[in-house]
Amino acid sequence: MERKDFVSGGQLDSKFAEGDIVTYSVINIPTDAILTDFLFRGTGRSMKVISSPVALSIKLHDTNKDGIPLEKNGIIRDRTGFKEFYITTTQTKAGGQISLMLSHGLEFDSYGETTLASNVIARSGVCTLADTEYSIALGNNVKQLIINNVYSDALFKVSFVSGNSANGLPIQPYDHKHYDKLDFDGHTLYIQSNTAARTLYVEELT
Repeated sequence: MERKDFVSGGQLDSKFAEGDIVTYSVINIPTDAILTDFLFRGTGRSMKVISSPVALSIKLHDTNKDGIPLEKNGIIRDRTGFKEFYITTTQTKAGGQISLMLSHGLEFDSYGETTLASNVIARSGVCTLADTEYSIALGNNVKQLIINNVYSDALFKVSFVSGNSANGLPIQPYDHKHYDKLDFDGHTLYIQSNTAARTLYVEELT
């Protein structure tokens, strides 16, 4: 099976291929502007900073919590789980980005390793050209579907009907869609992006 990069612009871990069972998402955040309690929605139990050219802090759950300062390889956990988090930066770095690894149903230990605790299958679709339809083949027995847009400059559209992605559901920058109570077998997701060379990340929960 062809190996795929799960981090935009670079390889995170070559042992993972598209379709492998993994339990994380990667979020890339531009550092061109200062962020103050910038909201992200994403279910998880822990988060790791892959890289960051600027100092940052993260709050889990809500803005009333204390911000936790994190550096590269820094980890923040909540064993009860969280559904949203807030990022604050005090510096800018033109052209830079923060890369975070958000886990689902597992925790990173102090060495950055993971323990599998849920059945999540990661898939991705590369939109090489703008405004052009591409497809992602889904697996069987899919009960939940999470579609992640990790970019600031791309609007994705998705559809389950071939040739209809231009009229599909929009996935705004830094947004995600979570479909629950599904019963999919062998469906195909048709996608397009208004920006070339962008990858849509999809997670199946079975």
